[in-house]
Amino acid sequence: MTEVQEQQLSFVPLKNSVMRPLTLALCTAPSRQLSRAAQRVIQRITQVIEAMTPSA
Repeated sequence: MTEVQEQQLSFVPLKNSVMRPLTLALCTAPSRQLSRAAQRVIQRITQVIEAMTPSA
């Protein structure tokens, strides 16, 4: 916020621009067992992303 107040940084809204959706992927080795911590992180990330997705 300091940079914004000092006009070193500004926010530029993107209007009327054609933006393609981005894909977020998480890749794991299929032959490798994930740790319980890694499994929990993946579950949490999935929950957050699903909560952000608009309902159909």
